[in-house]
Amino acid sequence: MKTIKQIADEIGVSKTAVRNKMTDEIKTKFSETVSGVVFISKKGELLIKSAFINKIQHNSPETEFAEFSETVSALVSVLQAELEIKNKQIEELTATIKIQAESINAANKNELAETIIDANKNLIDDGESKNKPGIFKRLFSRKE
Repeated sequence: MKTIKQIADEIGVSKTAVRNKMTDEIKTKFSETVSGVVFISKKGELLIKSAFINKIQHNSPETEFAEFSETVSALVSVLQAELEIKNKQIEELTATIKIQAESINAANKNELAETIIDANKNLIDDGESKNKPGIFKRLFSRKE
């Protein structure tokens, strides 16, 4: 014999729902009250459960697992699609960064080359100016 609560827990409904399905026949022939607790016989239990047959089938472990599997599959599909999008974005960002790095590298090479050229010109100019007499030297120097 089982209590109304035990039957309700087994089929996944409330105690009130079980009480509502108890016919007069179940109450008189297949139930017994002991210290305020209603116990239902095996046959009464079967009659109550048969009234919930659609509910039992809907909540069967196989159905719940199938629904869970479908939900997980849908989530996995969504996550895979999002991952593909993120991977494409990462590839695009990587390509952009590579182009920018090459551009910066080229600009730095040009700047370095200009610096070297300027330095060489300064050295040449300094060498030529040492060989040329300045204005004061030309004016005040003795001609030989």
